[in-house]
Amino acid sequence: MKNYCDICFKCNDTETCYTCEQFDDCVKFKECFGHIPSKMWGAMASFDDILRCVEKWRVYNEQTVKQ
Repeated sequence: MKNYCDICFKCNDTETCYTCEQFDDCVKFKECFGHIPSKMWGAMASFDDILRCVEKWRVYNEQTVKQ
């Protein structure tokens, strides 16, 4: 699973979701956060926001791997 920032940066750099190579990661990202990565990244107002999201993504991935 890719890390939070890699997913957001790739999403910001992609014209449309149809051309994106990280579709599966994006689906999981939307399950975790309820938004696509570019929307989440645009909503970050501080470094603390980023750290909270990185931690939430890490915990989400640990839980889905255990299932």
